[in-house]
Amino acid sequence: MRLRLPGWPWLVIGGTLLFLYGPVFVTGLFSFSDSNVAGFPLRALTVRWYVNLWHDPQFRESGLFSVKIAAVSTVIAVLIGTPAALAAARSRSVGMRFLSGFYVVPLLLPALVLAVSMAAMFRLLNVRLTFWTVLAGHVVMSAPLIFLVVGARLRGFDWSLPDAARVLGASQVQAFLRVTAPLLAPAVLGGAILAFAISMDNFVVSLFLTGGSSTLPLLIWSRMREFFDPTVNAMATLYIVMTLLAAVIAERVSGLRATRAAS
Repeated sequence: MRLRLPGWPWLVIGGTLLFLYGPVFVTGLFSFSDSNVAGFPLRALTVRWYVNLWHDPQFRESGLFSVKIAAVSTVIAVLIGTPAALAAARSRSVGMRFLSGFYVVPLLLPALVLAVSMAAMFRLLNVRLTFWTVLAGHVVMSAPLIFLVVGARLRGFDWSLPDAARVLGASQVQAFLRVTAPLLAPAVLGGAILAFAISMDNFVVSLFLTGGSSTLPLLIWSRMREFFDPTVNAMATLYIVMTLLAAVIAERVSGLRATRAAS
């Protein structure tokens, strides 16, 4: 006799989500706690830590610096990774496929090894650690991700479509802009969102390559290293909410663009 458990899929999914998002929920809950110490039971609810965070100049400075690094590195990564993925997908050369494997090596290397290597290289070249060194490190981490995401989309790409556009009289640039680019836009956007999120969350590379300014993860680490600061919970909660909103918006926009491209 076959045993049927009608509720077990929901139990598995619910248990997995609880395991994944339980710490996130606890962090958000403690961000509204009136106590200076994280623990249960909660004495009272307050938004004091968010008010303190709003008036914290270090948070604003680090947040703007992180957004600037993430935005610029994402744009550069898209400009580097997308053409590389197109070249690798278009070519049928065995040598090109072999070289493409090296493009994703920075994603496979431990972040600590990559950060130490880049810091040693900048020191050898007598390059002072500034905004540009941090940007270079983030691009090295983001460009391979764009390459992978766009390359995955290109594996099932029908190259007869841009070829047909050229047969009908379109130039190579027109065929790319009117045929190839709209079909690749969802993959590029999805990869850009992932690259932006990874850059915002990058800690190790920023730690070794930053100069005077501090990114948001470095600010959180510095405050948690010396003493527990309750504003860190508020900071982390805002970080999580913005990441989730970005993911939802990216999924929505990517779906709309994919639908328009297919129609």
